[in-house]
Amino acid sequence: MSSEQPRGRRAQRRHLTALFSDLSDSTALASSVDPEEFAELLETLNRTFEQIIARHGGTILQVRGDGVFAVFGMEPNEDEGRRATEAALELHQAVKNISFQSPLPGFTGLTLHTGIHAGLVLAVEGDQVMGRFVLVGDAANLASRLSDLAGPDEILASEASLGRERHFFRTGDAREVSFEGIDERLTIYPIEGRAQVDTRFQARSLGPQTRMVGRERELNRLRRAFEASSRGEAQSVSIVSAPGVGKTRLVEEFFAELDESDALIFRGYCESYLNAEPLQPVLQILRQLLNLPEPMPGSAAALEADLAERLRRISPSLVGHAPAIAASLAPATGKPQPTEEETVLAVSEIGEVLAADRTTIVFIDDWQWADDATRVTLRNTPERASLRLMLIRASREPLPDGLATETIALEPLDASHSISMIEALIPNADRVEVEQVRRASGGNPLFIEELCHAVARGAQTPVLNERWPSAQIPNYVNMLVVSRVSQLSERQLQLLQNLAVMGNVVPAWLLETAIDQAGTGAAIEQLAELDLVFPVDEKGALRFKHGITREVVLETLGRDLRQSLHLRVAQILEERFEPGARDPVLETLAYHYGETRDYQRAADYAEAAGDKAMAISATDRARLQYHAALTALDHMDEDAIYERWMGLTKKLAQASLYDADRGQTAIFERAVRLAGAREDLRNLTDAHYWLAYLNYALGEAPLAKRHIDEARRLAVQLGDEVQTTQILATWGQIHGTACEYDRALPALQEAMSKQQPFRRKPRIAFAYAYSLACKGMILGDQGYFDDAFACFDEADELTRGPIHPTQGSILSMRSAAYLWQGRWEEAMDSGRKNTELGDRMGSRYLAAMGSVQAAYARWRMDPGASIDAMTRALAWVETNGQYIWTSLHFSWYCEVLVALGRYQEARRAAVWVLKRARKLERLGESVAYCALASIPASPQAMVSTDRCFERARDSAEFRKSPRELTLIDLKEARVLADRGAAVEAAGKLSGCRERFSDMQMYWHAGEARRLEDHVQAT
Repeated sequence: MSSEQPRGRRAQRRHLTALFSDLSDSTALASSVDPEEFAELLETLNRTFEQIIARHGGTILQVRGDGVFAVFGMEPNEDEGRRATEAALELHQAVKNISFQSPLPGFTGLTLHTGIHAGLVLAVEGDQVMGRFVLVGDAANLASRLSDLAGPDEILASEASLGRERHFFRTGDAREVSFEGIDERLTIYPIEGRAQVDTRFQARSLGPQTRMVGRERELNRLRRAFEASSRGEAQSVSIVSAPGVGKTRLVEEFFAELDESDALIFRGYCESYLNAEPLQPVLQILRQLLNLPEPMPGSAAALEADLAERLRRISPSLVGHAPAIAASLAPATGKPQPTEEETVLAVSEIGEVLAADRTTIVFIDDWQWADDATRVTLRNTPERASLRLMLIRASREPLPDGLATETIALEPLDASHSISMIEALIPNADRVEVEQVRRASGGNPLFIEELCHAVARGAQTPVLNERWPSAQIPNYVNMLVVSRVSQLSERQLQLLQNLAVMGNVVPAWLLETAIDQAGTGAAIEQLAELDLVFPVDEKGALRFKHGITREVVLETLGRDLRQSLHLRVAQILEERFEPGARDPVLETLAYHYGETRDYQRAADYAEAAGDKAMAISATDRARLQYHAALTALDHMDEDAIYERWMGLTKKLAQASLYDADRGQTAIFERAVRLAGAREDLRNLTDAHYWLAYLNYALGEAPLAKRHIDEARRLAVQLGDEVQTTQILATWGQIHGTACEYDRALPALQEAMSKQQPFRRKPRIAFAYAYSLACKGMILGDQGYFDDAFACFDEADELTRGPIHPTQGSILSMRSAAYLWQGRWEEAMDSGRKNTELGDRMGSRYLAAMGSVQAAYARWRMDPGASIDAMTRALAWVETNGQYIWTSLHFSWYCEVLVALGRYQEARRAAVWVLKRARKLERLGESVAYCALASIPASPQAMVSTDRCFERARDSAEFRKSPRELTLIDLKEARVLADRGAAVEAAGKLSGCRERFSDMQMYWHAGEARRLEDHVQAT
């Protein structure tokens, strides 16, 4: 638990599960008895610790008086968390069974209290004083803290240590805990005992499950094999894949189809656990077949008699096997163990009897862990072709030739099925997040599930260098990778480590330059066969099959080795680097030099990479690189890098205009403090301006107003007319978002008049075009569509050419105007274009807004159309934090949900809109109130119908929007007509159709005419 690595000792990074267990109330116990008596107790405890922890595959690092510190995973194994918990349960029971008398009042027996946690640690070689190893890292410390937190006879295990294997145990309610000095919050479970769960699949299937996808071809092969076995053609099927790809899930899906058939199905499984019994799957199947009670009869004679009777019911010819089966099932009875031949004969004859006239399926899971006796017993398909038998073996390793009549090699899911699974698990994920999960998982369903659960818990999906910290993944998944990697030869491991340092995708030329080629080709082929890497093109570039694998390999590399490899790669890349090159070498160099702690070079290359990304409007990459450069500069002297740091904040701000991040506000607030402390007026003006713009983009209008007013004051003081004009334009945009049109329009017009002579210059053109679009948005809201689209057309003309984020903003505002006017097809087209543009630029916000607009327009044209895209996009918006204009999009969603009768969801969407109105963004307020007014009256109504329409009018009048006021009349008339108040409805409709026609809102005019006809008819 040391915080520093002792010098001169060997050390290795490992994923381990730590267990701390102490005797409860030991101080009081020690003081209540003679020292000799307590010393005897400690000796008994130590023997108990040693025996039980060794039996479960653990390693004792220290025995400290009445407590033990042990770790599981020194020999890599994927179920170390389960082993630690099983060991804890056995320890607790064994200590309670120790006979010990104490004069303490209320003493009822000895108990332990235990904590279990898992994570990445540095295992440093110890000595006689420190113990066998010293663990550097939080995992051991947190296990110790959990032990201290546990009460008498309580076991507290973290979610990180068990993952979904916690379902092997009965647990209390989960709770979150935190400890002083440690940032990490832990989810922990009190372990109450073992659960009635036998297999890892059962344990993991108790968690969230999704519909199986992408396995129809494999299911068809199982169906055909079943049909053949039903005809009396015995079948032996092997299903082979890497762990987590879904072998067991495939078989269980197949069995679910057979529920209505009369087939007999028996399941057995093999496991790597140390106490697995010989012939485990065979004996499991015999217990199922003979329907044996638990517990079985105690004496050998009683057991044999019971088995003989059960075998007689199947067939009198089987009774003679009762002694052999009894000895196999209960070796403790003292009967001589049957020979291998006797066991094989018994199993074979029982199978033949069952399968002679009824289709029988035997499924053995995890065959790769089968013991020799099991392999011999089930080595061949029964020779009698007339048997209606289907033997299925699932294995991570191919079965020997001739052992299976049918082999199904189960591959990872392809891209489309992976995406389908990801979207089912995290419906609010945007396209970028979905793609990141897909790449990191490599199509492995288990990895997909765990990455999706990590995202659902709040984990941030990676972009830069595609790093996905393994701390976000349950330890059993990390250990699944570690256990596979531990089987590699030294040459294979060195190659995999080099590849992990080089990147997720490694070009062939880099591999050839950096690595000694002797034996490399064969090692690469072996790594590919093990499903760890695969070639991505004909040039020989390699990619990790799973991003998780790369992360685990990287994290288990020692610091010095990792840094030396990063430096070697950086030097090779630098030698090859050509200024102006379009490949990603700049950001790769920034990454590698950052890992070597050469912060100057890291900052230089990251800034250059950001500039290159901005030149092609790859704003997501630019933001990451500028942020990386700022982080690198933070390791250097503040005074020496001040000017450069301030310059980088401006670049970061420009890259963030169309995808603001709330986490960046701290950077610009720091810029305000730094510039203010130096009385640097120019940089202080810029810092306030960019802080205003960031808050504007986040939808925080009150904060944006405060900072833009300060920036405007400072700019006037500076006397910089260009900057003053830019600030005035932004001042108008901010007030436009707040629907303060009387203030916004004059400011925008004044700023544009000053920019007019220079609007053909690229920088001015985009600023001018954005102001034009904002003006068009205001005019469109008010119903002046000819003027609005003239603004959009001019803005389009000014930004024509290479893609730029401003084009997305113009498209988004144009699409909103189309929707207001009822031009659904054009709105849908603009929304789709915006989504495509957002995807190309890496702008999640633009892509989400485009998705909502396109989905709403599609629904308007076809009320039966799916709104899933709208739901996903807005779910992402809720968690993203960039809220500008979102009141409008949520109000449309509210309107749709009301029409679909999903009133509770509609109220929730309306709450979002009303919260945004309190942030001065009132654009969707009246639509939301009208939608609420359309919900049938109920006790859950947020506001009365009349009050809803009243508030809707207040909002429309505040915005001076004749368009919205006319729509409110139409919607209120519809509600009145539904109530049967025809006269009042006709009054509201009076003049609606003409006003809609005057604003060229012809679809709405048609709706008004149809409602007029309906009212007149009633």
